[in-house]
Amino acid sequence: MAGAACGIVCGLAREARCIAPHPDLHVRVAGLARGSAESLARALTRVRVRGLVSFGLEGALHPAFAPGILLLPSNIRAPDGRGFAADAGWRARIAARF
Repeated sequence: MAGAACGIVCGLAREARCIAPHPDLHVRVAGLARGSAESLARALTRVRVRGLVSFGLEGALHPAFAPGILLLPSNIRAPDGRGFAADAGWRARIAARF
């Protein structure tokens, strides 16, 4: 798994099944246990994935979000308040595909 292009963490197995198998995509299912997504993300970074994506379809983030909305944040905030910027080039390439 070393050198993989992208690690993807999903909350549910049905979300993971939406992602076509590819040798450079390493998909993990966190489930609903508190902290499991963080543990999987940390494990993926230890094997040096070049990118990390949180992927989900359930849409429970906010009632104003319509089904099918694509969220591509420029930055995220961790529960402890730390901020993390998304890679601008990678984000732009993903946005261009949609």
